[in-house]
Amino acid sequence: MKKTLFALTIWTGAGCIAALAAGAPQIQFDQTVCNSGKTSLVATVSGVFKFKNAGDAVLKVEPPKPSCGCTVAELKPDTLQPGETGELPFTLHRGQAKAQLDKRIAVKSNDPQTPEVLLSPEALYLSLPDATNTPAERPDALVLRRVTIRSADGKPIELKNQQSSIKGIKVELVPKEAGKVYELVARLDEVPASTVSGNVSFETSVAAQPRIEVPVIVNVFKP
Repeated sequence: MKKTLFALTIWTGAGCIAALAAGAPQIQFDQTVCNSGKTSLVATVSGVFKFKNAGDAVLKVEPPKPSCGCTVAELKPDTLQPGETGELPFTLHRGQAKAQLDKRIAVKSNDPQTPEVLLSPEALYLSLPDATNTPAERPDALVLRRVTIRSADGKPIELKNQQSSIKGIKVELVPKEAGKVYELVARLDEVPASTVSGNVSFETSVAAQPRIEVPVIVNVFKP
């Protein structure tokens, strides 16, 4: 029986609204990754991301933008006073997918504390059967994942010392645009005996983000 791995990531950023002089809002999610695991009998997967205004000014959140039409999301509410909480319920429609579903929801707000280094996606998922063939026989779509890394303000950044905490994953940093855009390439050369989680990481020249870790899940199942 074919099985599908559902994974959904919240991607936060700043809108063009300036922070109030008396203080600043801060959007804070209880989690930014929803991993629904393996399933084969459902047409949709639903859930809720919860967030709060951890700042000291009014938080205004723009309508969420899913990465594709198969995901529907909304805000309840879109304006929060300091200390108030909100919810972002979502429904992901499986359609005819028979393998991995890795989707994102972009959420912009007037929170001025934006990352200086942006990642897309912010987490990596691999889903594949146990080792029944050699690495050379596995298509790149199964064993290769890429993360685009860019400078949020356009200033040059330097990345180095890429590593993986999961045995069998090799990591490479590839410059794409003169120190402003990189691609982190993660390749699984050895299938683990069972599902594992960990991260790939790298160091940056940005003082506020000296080291960045990208969560990784390798889901191993029997067809």
